[in-house]
This record gives sequence, C-alpha cells and structure tokens, in this order.
Amino acid sequence: MEQFDLQEQFARDLRAACRESAQICGYFPGEVLGRAANVGAVEAARRLLRDTSPGYYFRSLCGQRRLDLSVEAQVLRPEYQPLFTPEEVNTATERMRAIDLPV
Repeated sequence: MEQFDLQEQFARDLRAACRESAQICGYFPGEVLGRAANVGAVEAARRLLRDTSPGYYFRSLCGQRRLDLSVEAQVLRPEYQPLFTPEEVNTATERMRAIDLPV
C-alpha cells in the first residue's frame, strides 16, 4: 500500500474509533478530531504521543475499558506502524502497558 493510502486509511480508522468511542463512552473526542482536521491524522497522533501524559480521551476510554479505540491502539496496529517512528510506537506501547493491557 502506498504511504498516502496508508495515511488515509489510518485517518478513516481513527475517525471510526472516535465515532464508536462517542457512542460507547458518551464523550465526543473533539480534541483528537480537531487536531486530525488541522494537521492530519498521523501528525495528530504524533502530537498526542508527544504529550507527557495521556489526554482525557485516553483516560475516558480507560474508564470504559475500551482502550482498543484509543489513538495509541491505532498506532500499535501492525499495518500502521510504518507511519510512526520506533519512539512513537514505544510511547504508545508504554502507555498501554502502564495500565496492564496486552500490546
């Protein structure tokens, strides 16, 4: 798959995860979607991973036991790892491990 196509698929899957999380958690992840609209989904994910602590979106999903819908979970999907640096993948992994979730 071409890099651009992979980025577009990541964007679609991230939007779908956000929609599902809104239905499940009752929280609309405007921060995530807003960043994605402004800078693109991949860059938005990178910026969220650079934040020193997980945002409200991550904590909200954690409370619902649905971190499978998190930005971190999307980054860790094998098909999307080529879009991110090893450091970014490691950050996503560490956040998931910090709450004892398998990665």
